[in-house]
Parts: sequence; structure tokens; C-alpha cells
Amino acid sequence: MNTAALLERFRDHEDLVTLERLAAKDHLLEEIDFEPFLKETLNTLQDQAIGESIDLLVKQASRGELDEPAKRQLANLYSERQKLRGID
Repeated sequence: MNTAALLERFRDHEDLVTLERLAAKDHLLEEIDFEPFLKETLNTLQDQAIGESIDLLVKQASRGELDEPAKRQLANLYSERQKLRGID
């Protein structure tokens, strides 16, 4: 996937601005190093999004407003974050 395709993929996503800034920078990476860097960046963005979702659900739980489906969603988010971080 090239930069243009990546930006197009995230056109309607809230992280587009961040990706555009990253795409515009000269990262001084050789072509061979770009793919691992991009994967790391995307993993970081995904980890942040999962963390924000977890935070919202934990706040709901602290108010006693977490129903069973939300509890399952929270457990799934924790599991997804562990997988993303390579913690199994």
C-alpha cells in the first residue's frame, strides 16, 4: 500500500490529519524501513483508540452504568489491546 492509498483509506477517519502530517514529513527512512515504521504508527493509533474506548467504559462502570453487553465489550477491548501489544 502506498501513501496515497493509505490516506484515501482513512479519508473519513478522525486520524486522517495525523496521517497526513506523518505523510508530509521527511522521516529520513530508507524505503526498506518505511513499512515497519508505518505498521508501528498504525498500531499506536489503534492502541490509542482502544484505550479511549476502554476509558469511556471504565467511567461508565464507575457510575454503575455498565450493562452486560458493555462488560463484554470492555473485556474484548482489553483482550484486543493485549494482542496488539503482543501480550498473550
